[in-house]
Amino acid sequence: MNSLKHFSLIIFPVKLYHRVTQRITKKHRVFQSLCATLCFLCAPLCYSVGTFWESNHHKRCWITNGCLLLILLAFQPSFSRAQDVSRTIHKTAAFVDQADPHNKFSIMNINGSVSVEAYDGTTIQLTVAETIKGSAQKITQAEEELTYKLERRGNHILAYLDAPFVTVKIKGRDVSYSIQRADEDYEFNHDVRVKVPRDILLNGSTINGGMLKVVGPFKEVKASNINGGLDLQQLTSLTEASTVNGDIDISYARAPKESCSYKTVNGTIDIHMPNDLSADVYFKSLHGDLYTDFEVEKLKPEVRKQDDSHATAIQYRVDKFSPVRIGAGGPKLTFNVLNGDVYLRKD
Repeated sequence: MNSLKHFSLIIFPVKLYHRVTQRITKKHRVFQSLCATLCFLCAPLCYSVGTFWESNHHKRCWITNGCLLLILLAFQPSFSRAQDVSRTIHKTAAFVDQADPHNKFSIMNINGSVSVEAYDGTTIQLTVAETIKGSAQKITQAEEELTYKLERRGNHILAYLDAPFVTVKIKGRDVSYSIQRADEDYEFNHDVRVKVPRDILLNGSTINGGMLKVVGPFKEVKASNINGGLDLQQLTSLTEASTVNGDIDISYARAPKESCSYKTVNGTIDIHMPNDLSADVYFKSLHGDLYTDFEVEKLKPEVRKQDDSHATAIQYRVDKFSPVRIGAGGPKLTFNVLNGDVYLRKD
């Protein structure tokens, strides 16, 4: 009878684990692992209670049962534990005409960081560090679904993640990239490093989990990030930089001669410009201020005349941006911030 009591004590963690994990859906495997760990910790306690009550000549039997129980608890849930699989992808591409002034490279990443560096070579060199997390079954599914592509369309080379939940539409030189993912049983991350020929047109973006870094020079840079920052260095020309949740840090090797725009919803914009900068600066923020160590001259807001068919007279629209002039003026530098400050500094 005592042996049956001891067996009930030692088998209790197994019953507990079985009942709890039956109630856990496949999308909450992490909780299953947690339950297994708790039951694992209960096993030594149950074993201690059993050996306290049993006679000495039964200890060897209980030790054997205890070891078997620990093995059971340790390995039974292993089929559903999250696993990590990593690999490195290398790809290259080249423009047909290296001298074409309209050569353009675009990269559209989803999860992970992106680093783009200009160099004196003629080929685009792409290196992707891919990581997939999930059960063994889901990892196999991810390996079948995910393909990081580097493809050329005329004088436009594109790098992007292709998957069943990704839609890429290309119309001329315009590219739209949308994601609709319902099944998230596995996680993926792509940290991308690219070396591209200098002085081409560059368009880069990422969404989650990393910084977008660019080291120029390029003919133009269009960079965006949703949940992360931008770090753009050694720029010389037209720039369009935007984030939703992230800071924007930019340094210029030469003051741009084209108009540039900088936007963020939640973040700080920090721009370093050469001391000889001449530009007209337009700033708008709901919760933030513009700080600069350049000498500035306040300008009048722009007043635009517009016709309104529903009105009896011509209406005038006053621009909400607060303009100031640096040096002799010139290209527009437009800052649009919702929550955050802007720093325009001398280099």
